[in-house]
Amino acid sequence: MKNARTLTHYLAGAAFRSAEADGTTAATGKALAQAAAILRAQPRLRQVLLHPRLPVDRREGLLELLGPLTGTARGVLGVLVTRRALGQAAAVARSFAALAEAHAATVPVQVESAAALSRADAVALQGILERGLGRSVRLSVTVRRTLLGGLRIRAGEMVIDGSVAGALDRLGRELVPASIS
Repeated sequence: MKNARTLTHYLAGAAFRSAEADGTTAATGKALAQAAAILRAQPRLRQVLLHPRLPVDRREGLLELLGPLTGTARGVLGVLVTRRALGQAAAVARSFAALAEAHAATVPVQVESAAALSRADAVALQGILERGLGRSVRLSVTVRRTLLGGLRIRAGEMVIDGSVAGALDRLGRELVPASIS
């Protein structure tokens, strides 16, 4: 890493991906922010953690003094201790929080299509969904030939079934009760 800013962004990005993968995004963000606040309020602790005569394994053991840490937060702080860059803890916590906030504002949307969507169609669909949902959308498109035609879109609990198979299924449900009575 050439400079502190590069290290900050790299660590925040790696930490976010790790925390997202193991489901500890909120806990890791909280742990990083708390550790940064303690380090800011306790300059003596920061000095001890950075003391060159204290072995790295002992310094990493002292990280427990920064409060309850997730594995990801412990890893980030361990890297900062090893690189003698604990002064970047607050910047890493802020970058991590910004990544988490941006990710939370993005809605994952699963699209099932009877045929492959062109890149232009996918971009147009994403734009329509973003305007309709009022948030950024991350599309995941799967081809399902059983739909016969059209699309089935899932965004959280919302499902929009514009497929031929869905229309036939709805028509079948409407006709069966009418023919039984």
